[in-house]
Amino acid sequence: MKLADRHLVEGTEPCMYIGHRVRRDPRSGKQVPCKPWYAEWNEHGIKRSKALGTPNKKVAIRRAHEICRRILDGEQAKPKQVSLQRLVEQYLAMQRAQGRAPTTLTKYTQVLESKLIPWTHEHDIRLAQNLRERHFWEFSETLSSLAPKTRYTMLTIVKQLFRWANREGLLAENPIARCKLREPEPTERHCFTAEQVGIMLERADEHLRPLIRFFSLTGCRFGEARDLEWSAIDLNAGKHGMLTIRRGGSTNTTKSRRSRRIPVHPDLRVDFEKMQRVAGSNRVFHERPTALYPDPDRPLVERLLLGAVKRLARDCGFPNWKQACIHSYRHFFASELARHGVTEFTALSLMGQRSSDVLHRYLHPHDDDMERAISRLESPDPTPIKNIENKRRNRDAS
Repeated sequence: MKLADRHLVEGTEPCMYIGHRVRRDPRSGKQVPCKPWYAEWNEHGIKRSKALGTPNKKVAIRRAHEICRRILDGEQAKPKQVSLQRLVEQYLAMQRAQGRAPTTLTKYTQVLESKLIPWTHEHDIRLAQNLRERHFWEFSETLSSLAPKTRYTMLTIVKQLFRWANREGLLAENPIARCKLREPEPTERHCFTAEQVGIMLERADEHLRPLIRFFSLTGCRFGEARDLEWSAIDLNAGKHGMLTIRRGGSTNTTKSRRSRRIPVHPDLRVDFEKMQRVAGSNRVFHERPTALYPDPDRPLVERLLLGAVKRLARDCGFPNWKQACIHSYRHFFASELARHGVTEFTALSLMGQRSSDVLHRYLHPHDDDMERAISRLESPDPTPIKNIENKRRNRDAS
């Protein structure tokens, strides 16, 4: 751990150093020291650190001496050795206890139990303390065939594991604390244009058209459409009605775990008024009944809906129809909000996002928008340049 204003505490054995941890200011981007003091020392050949819990230097020195006394008295016992397998089990149990989403737990389990543990066993690294920086980067090389974003996410999970173990006192130090990852640029996501959405609405059948209109005029995710119920639609509220989005994520809430209200667009209201309700069901959207699955109340299946959207985009002659997905309508919704001057605060509320950085990933300036922006620029006036050239010619002639 890098400490600012680091200096030795006199009279300590083992040698004890105190200083301030450094954090990055999110606004200025500069390194700023934290106010509380921290102590660091070497014990049993392992570098250890501890928060002293005070911004007062005299108190920090006194607490550093107390740590030394406990070490000499045997109270500060040698850290126990913990197997990497056991560490992963405890970490995943903690994540489950915190109520992590099933998809998140699946991802953590895949990275730690299916990737990291087999690799460490193959290289005879059984104890968590024995994994070092070079091992981390060697493991990183085994993921080089994956997309940069996927690789970055998986390595971040490994770093989180060791950071948590060090914070909980299971490891005396974080052996990979100095392994810095460079976050890759976000991959370009597909986004429909207003013209493409219009063509799709024209050519879609009676089952698909209300879904396309719902996604493109609300910015909702697939799960939020699948779990939408008639009780969440109030056509008497506001000017044309209000939607209350409460569910859609894997934890029986929205992905952000916050409900939100979305005004109903007048075109979408017409669809809601025309739609036939399935007897005994409160679900708004249903999967198409088939001979194999005749139940009219069957919930939407993402794979089937995605296939229908891709086929429709292909039949409409869109050049990038293979990249089309259900989430493309959410990107379209965000881009349309920006094109029509909707404030960032309102856009965040409508889309259920907390961070502006995430919202910016949904914004797609289309070619025609950028061409209009360039056309508004005035050409530089060449008159001053011509005057300078004339003066130079006159001076050379004289």
